[in-house]
Amino acid sequence: LSPTVITVPPTSKPVDGGARAGDNPTTVPTSGPTLADQQPEEGTVPPTIPINQQPSTYAPTKTPTKTTATPTSDPPTSSLPPCPPLYNDTAPYDAGDLVSYGELYYQCRPFPQSGWCSQAAYKPGNTLVDWSQAWTLIGGCRSSGGE
Repeated sequence: LSPTVITVPPTSKPVDGGARAGDNPTTVPTSGPTLADQQPEEGTVPPTIPINQQPSTYAPTKTPTKTTATPTSDPPTSSLPPCPPLYNDTAPYDAGDLVSYGELYYQCRPFPQSGWCSQAAYKPGNTLVDWSQAWTLIGGCRSSGGE
């Protein structure tokens, strides 16, 4: 595949009788190797490319986002199941265990994430750590009034 070439016509004539711009038409490649593609010969200094013109070799990374699960609607409390025991910072939890926090209930994720369920930092609803790595929000529950 060869690069496309554009011939530039003369744009002015010198007044001193020297060579005219049209005597030797200039060709300008519109595609093909760039300065960034050129390799310097051994023993020479490579060309300098301004930082804003260097080709990008890295894809942008996706910034992780923190997710907070909340119920999409508030069903009548009479149709909600009773809340399981309130989350306890010092209790040991295993995969599948149910806890409540507020009027929401959560299930401890399967292994290996279940190892985080007993760590207070992963308490459901914690805003400093992504608690959803340890717990799955199941939905709303009806408080027995003992919370």
